[in-house]
Amino acid sequence: MLIENAFDVNAPPDRVYSFLLDVNQVVACVPGAELVDQVDPQTFKGKVKIKVGPVTIAYDGAGPHRGPRQRYAHGGP
Repeated sequence: MLIENAFDVNAPPDRVYSFLLDVNQVVACVPGAELVDQVDPQTFKGKVKIKVGPVTIAYDGAGPHRGPRQRYAHGGP
């Protein structure tokens, strides 16, 4: 199954980029996701719960938040 979607964001790229690098802001946009703990400035623990029809799946995990390797994904500076 392939789901495609596109939308315009009415904000300057630097503001959007800054938002996407803030784990606390991004997690609020993901239904069923929550941050449980911040182990250190770059490591977070979280949970996500997903329900599709009668099936519910819950995941717990931890991982580092790393800065981007390229400033903009679509050929920016």
